[in-house]
Amino acid sequence: MTTSRSSLPLSLRVILFCALALLPAGAAAQTAGSDSDRQLIAEADQARWRAIGRINVAGQGFCTGTLISERLVVTVAHCLFSNRTGRAIAADRIHFLAGYRIGAYAAHRTGSRVAVDPNFKQGEKSADNIAADLALIELSEPIPVSVVAPLPSGCCAVAGDPVTTLSYGMDRPEALSLETDCAITGRGGPILLTDCEATPGVSGAPLIGEADGGDTILGVIVAMDGRVRGDAIAVSLGGRLDGLEALLR
Repeated sequence: MTTSRSSLPLSLRVILFCALALLPAGAAAQTAGSDSDRQLIAEADQARWRAIGRINVAGQGFCTGTLISERLVVTVAHCLFSNRTGRAIAADRIHFLAGYRIGAYAAHRTGSRVAVDPNFKQGEKSADNIAADLALIELSEPIPVSVVAPLPSGCCAVAGDPVTTLSYGMDRPEALSLETDCAITGRGGPILLTDCEATPGVSGAPLIGEADGGDTILGVIVAMDGRVRGDAIAVSLGGRLDGLEALLR
């Protein structure tokens, strides 16, 4: 494992990470400030990123998810558990709004089934649990590629790789915010350290890299190094989605 931002071992740094909050769906937008590295995308640019949407959990809040096939959305496991009881949320109470922007969206589907990494334990704050904080949502009906083109998953993220992030957060819940000039700064197993900005509520936001075929999703943001705003910590997708898909069969 290498990291260019801290001399602390990853196992110790993870103890300090604050899991990103699942925010009420009706939360009022707040201004992130001119010093924020995350900027609202223009409406004209929305079409490129329709695969990224808001996941609304009925009666609880929202997070961010990414359509990776016509019927599968990848996000983080902790978004899909009740904050009050710690139990898994019923799939039909999970709503995916692809390309959500100020009340409009390209497609809306509910969940039919959910697959969570078997090693994930809701509420546990440890390096192993952060590494396991990954889930797939199977949608009740497919979203045709002609409506929303899925974002394919990639692999093999390493320190130094440039990435782009898009998210719905506490400060801007009604539209995607974009950050392009950030990178993976270190890796320990499936955990990716970054210098991308995170704020409460961006759970599930994708780390996007560029391959020969175009944009690919390399990982999802699960936590941040800070309480209000800090560097995002993500988990890599490489080689893990097949196992989660197998749980849905």
